Amino acid sequence: GPGEMGDNLPTVDLGTGRVLQLAPDLLELEVFFDRPPPRPLPLTLILALPRPKVLRRVLRTASSMGVKRIILLNSRRVEKSYWQSTGLAPAALREQLLLGLEQAVDTVVPRIELARRFRPFVEDELPRLADGGAILVAHPSPVAPPPASDAPPNEATDPKDVDP
Repeated sequence: GPGEMGDNLPTVDLGTGRVLQLAPDLLELEVFFDRPPPRPLPLTLILALPRPKVLRRVLRTASSMGVKRIILLNSRRVEKSYWQSTGLAPAALREQLLLGLEQAVDTVVPRIELARRFRPFVEDELPRLADGGAILVAHPSPVAPPPASDAPPNEATDPKDVDP
């Protein structure tokens, strides 16, 4: 299957905190974790690996919207150099995801998977991922609307087609 990157951190509840003591060498907090994090969006975002600058923006946005599974896919339009980008380092991915979580007031870090081989992913992984649910493909040209479905959507997009 696709390679996974990022953290598998435990779910942390939300709450409040109060500074009890602050000194140059000491910070004492009182914290109460009393409510669960927001519910995740019921979808997986699959996108062709974009330019590093665009990747940072997409990860922050997806994370802030509650997407908890992101698959970065190779395609013929993805430049090979993107796969060697420092933006794919686990620390760089984590930083962007955390920035999005801050905006969402969320604590559950999304999982990022890398699918470097297009055909095996589309033929083997995608049908299992969809599991009978809807698969929506974002494309800038007008197309017929997808059929109605009660199943949660999975979305696949090529950012070069939607981001000038």
